[in-house]
Amino acid sequence: MGIIDSTYFRIRCPQCGTVNIAETHQRGSNWSPGSWGSISGGGDFSLSVKDDDVSGPDIVSATCKQCGEAAEVELHGFAKPKDW
Repeated sequence: MGIIDSTYFRIRCPQCGTVNIAETHQRGSNWSPGSWGSISGGGDFSLSVKDDDVSGPDIVSATCKQCGEAAEVELHGFAKPKDW
């Protein structure tokens, strides 16, 4: 079973400038439905996540652990943008 879909999140604190790239992957094959993994990579932020087995988990909100400010979350599909 390989990765059949991915979602990337750019999480940025507008107050202190901290940035993390978080990601989740759907693993499966042509013969079986895929399952989504947990979001990983947002360690500098407290994340509130909504799980959805069809479209994958989504970050509902993020708070910076360093300064407590609400973070901006940008979602991107299968390929991580090169400028991230």
